[in-house]
Amino acid sequence: MTDVDPREEAAKAAENGDTAEEKPKNKKDKRREKQEKKKGKLEQKIKAQPVKKDAALESNVFSTLEEAEDDTEDLDMSEWMGLNLSPATIATIRRLKFTKPTTIQSAAIPHIQAGHDVIGKASTGSGKTLAFGIPIVDKWLEKNGEEQVSAMETDDAPEAKAPLALIISPTRELAHQIMNHIKDLCAGLSKQPYVCSVTGGLSVYKQQRQLAKADIVVGTPGRLWEVLSTNTTVMESFKKIQYLVVDEADRILSEGHFKEAEEIFKALDRNVTEEDDEDEQALSPRQTLVFSATFHKGLQQKLAGKGKF
Repeated sequence: MTDVDPREEAAKAAENGDTAEEKPKNKKDKRREKQEKKKGKLEQKIKAQPVKKDAALESNVFSTLEEAEDDTEDLDMSEWMGLNLSPATIATIRRLKFTKPTTIQSAAIPHIQAGHDVIGKASTGSGKTLAFGIPIVDKWLEKNGEEQVSAMETDDAPEAKAPLALIISPTRELAHQIMNHIKDLCAGLSKQPYVCSVTGGLSVYKQQRQLAKADIVVGTPGRLWEVLSTNTTVMESFKKIQYLVVDEADRILSEGHFKEAEEIFKALDRNVTEEDDEDEQALSPRQTLVFSATFHKGLQQKLAGKGKF
């Protein structure tokens, strides 16, 4: 009988992949091993299918967008058709899914489209912004057409042009809100008017540059007067506006802005004399649109005193 060296047996066991002193696995170790195997299989399965899943997701996104466009085509826009709006304007309203005009929109838009001055009583949330915003955008489309290059696409205008509309609002927040509503209305157009706000926050010089190429201007009385009164060229161009909108007229009076607003009205007043016959055609008829939540006696007297802005 030959003696066997235990170290030699351990070396042979190691070469054969056996662990001579391996301890038996307990239940906890076996459970952990199973979980790791399952995790590894799951990761392999996920890695094997990313392209297919992404492609399917992308397909679903675009099909949803197409379905949304199809949904707007099925909307009944008949109530808008009777307001004498262009097909392009109705298409932008359709995109916003506004199927019916609000009460103030139904009442005001036909008169604005007919060229009349309008005084409308409407509270916040009644749709009054689009009651004057829709006709203004409709007029811009009529004047510019699809072939014209939008002022938004030019960096600087060589000289101050006449904006189509000036909208006066009592506060900066409301002015920005009006501007955003009009921009949302124009978002679906291939060519869009250049809409800018004139409120505190930017330098007067920079705002004067914006006004030189603006189509629709929204601003507060104090800032507007500061910008207009310091630039004769811009002031002269504003005398040719076709729409003067006074929004929240009751608040403009109650918050002490009427002095600046009145200065603007006086400065934009256009008295055509015999010497100005050649320029009379350049001064387009101006419509004045006044909207207010209330019409107390003080406001009525001020409006009556001005006659026509």
